Amino acid sequence: MNTLQQRLNIIAELYFRMGGTQAVICPGSRNAPLVVAFVRHPRIHCIPVSDERSAGFIGLGMAQQSKKPVALICTSGTAVLNFYPAICEAFYQNIPLVVITADRPAELIDQWDGQAIRQEGVFKNHILQELTLDPDGEMEGPMLELLEAGIQQNLPVHINIRLREPFYPGPGERYTYREERIRIRPASLLPVHYSLNDIYDINALMDQIRESITPEKKVKLLVILGFGHCTSDAMNAVDKAQQQLNFPILADLLSNYHETNVIRNYDFILDQSQDSECLQPELLISIGGAVLSKNLKRFISKYKPLQHIHVQAYGHIGNPFQSLSAVLRTAPELFFEALAKIEIDATAYYDLWKEKEERISTLEPMLGLPFCELKVAARVLASIPAESNLQLANSMPVRYPMLLGIDPTIKINSNRGTSGIDGCSSTAVGAAFISGKLTTLLTGDIAFFYDVNAYWNRLHLPHLRIIILNNGGGGIFRLIEGPSSLPELEIYFENLHHRTALNIAKDFDFHYWKAADDQELEAALENFYEDSDRPKILEVFTNRYINQRAYKSFREQVLNITTAHN
Repeated sequence: MNTLQQRLNIIAELYFRMGGTQAVICPGSRNAPLVVAFVRHPRIHCIPVSDERSAGFIGLGMAQQSKKPVALICTSGTAVLNFYPAICEAFYQNIPLVVITADRPAELIDQWDGQAIRQEGVFKNHILQELTLDPDGEMEGPMLELLEAGIQQNLPVHINIRLREPFYPGPGERYTYREERIRIRPASLLPVHYSLNDIYDINALMDQIRESITPEKKVKLLVILGFGHCTSDAMNAVDKAQQQLNFPILADLLSNYHETNVIRNYDFILDQSQDSECLQPELLISIGGAVLSKNLKRFISKYKPLQHIHVQAYGHIGNPFQSLSAVLRTAPELFFEALAKIEIDATAYYDLWKEKEERISTLEPMLGLPFCELKVAARVLASIPAESNLQLANSMPVRYPMLLGIDPTIKINSNRGTSGIDGCSSTAVGAAFISGKLTTLLTGDIAFFYDVNAYWNRLHLPHLRIIILNNGGGGIFRLIEGPSSLPELEIYFENLHHRTALNIAKDFDFHYWKAADDQELEAALENFYEDSDRPKILEVFTNRYINQRAYKSFREQVLNITTAHN
């Protein structure tokens, strides 16, 4: 075996030894020895994907579901840059992508040589660490350190390798790999960067909470569960602590926390500024990532708690409410187990939230609505089989389950790290592939057409179901304040079109149904989730003007019932 190939095989070997078993590989020339090193490894499963932007999100979806690192491999130049959107999403979702890029020799950079760009440091703002390696230098030590940090912290890392020709292996070369695995150290043992200086331990925080409690032990304690990061152990600990202390829980749809004690309609409750001050928390505890509800963000930002503690063992931490006073770097279950032992009574505060929610639960705002996107979303969400997976594209599809509810046994994911539409389909493809479970992608037309290359691969996905809400382009801009009243709305915001997914379905050999009224929708859904030999698409067409009026009517009905009791 040539020396170059022998040394690059170390990268594949170390990746496997650190727990990696999946790699998404994009074709190229400069990355040939990397491709061979991974493809010929007997324990790494490699997936070829031609479009680097799509490949990045497919890898993201795989890592999102498996909770394990996924490698992305590409050639040099602009191919590298197309990984960036998925890397950003992974950074804010705390997902451990291992990005491995081939590079040109240093002397060729900026010298008008093909695909020779400045790759070193190109992802530096949205990764944990990076390495630029020369195959002739030390590799194993720096690689081990980098991989351990990225996997342990659940953040993307970048390995950039400068390669000189010749880099194609010779015929008949044999490949050998070691197979022993390496144990990753626990998260609490490794240092983590965070922008605030107030990073506490559990005992210090518990003492601080005790000192702030009044003799009556009554406190307005609020718990917010954000997107992802919440293990089943954490959820169980939150549930037990809630039963003991009786505090309200506001759980984001994408936290996948669906216990009966949660305040489900908080977005509607907070959609009335004149009645929110009484709900201001004294102590706020948050775990997980971002929250979807803009009303919740506005509420906490305006009515800040006296103390806000965020609990997260690893990864990037944000401060979306600009209220954070303390960070605890530990497993959330440990924090809530300790919290449950403090004598606190949050019952009165919980009852205040619950009373407001019960007003909304009597409302049936869907009655009388015409065929519109909101009504379609309600019907589609009700049709998704229990215990299956749901991937939600950004824009309105991710908001409909928050407004309408969904079967709590359905596992939900979405690209809410950066909230872009650019890789929603690709992420769903990766998630469906690695999970092997029935997976529904609920997407809008723009997100679907933008990421059509998600389906340009060799993956066999008979369990993938795609439901497209086609309103003719950018329907969300009619439903939010600001752009809906601008004269430039139709041309510069909505991106109007007359496209359908029919020919795309034919190109990729997918089953296809369409619906434009209640009867057609019911007929399509009748066997949409039956077993299939290939993916299925259901495209539902609605009128953007009717959608706008129906959505406005829906929100007004909810607002009227919540304000009628004030």
